[in-house]
Amino acid sequence: MSDLAAQLVAEEEGPSSPTMYLVAGVAHIGRGVCIDAKVAGAGLPAEILASLDAYKLNVAVDAAANLDGYAACNDVRQAVLVSMCYQLGGLAEWTEFKAALAAGDYTGAAAQMLASRWADQTPARAKREAFMMRSGVWQQ
Repeated sequence: MSDLAAQLVAEEEGPSSPTMYLVAGVAHIGRGVCIDAKVAGAGLPAEILASLDAYKLNVAVDAAANLDGYAACNDVRQAVLVSMCYQLGGLAEWTEFKAALAAGDYTGAAAQMLASRWADQTPARAKREAFMMRSGVWQQ
């Protein structure tokens, strides 16, 4: 592909959008990528989804690893912290949870997890992850 072709597509299609936008009532993302379920063949390619998943997981790992107490956790508890950061985008407002974690009080951290709005919204996930935080044991 020539540079002129890329330039023309960019000029005609406009900037790549990180958020969903509508064209004639049909959902798109990026630069003209149809993601509307009502359109046959719409959606992101598997390679893009894999890259997006890997990127988001790396962001969650970085966020979790920066929590006080993360390094003292076993692999199961670290996985819980990564999962929470993945789903919630971080734990900035979880002050009591983070204090319990930093103190190595995993029972207290689990209690904070279950007393949260997050637990109200995703109760099965919260119960499973709170059990793993409290016990340090993987649960299917």
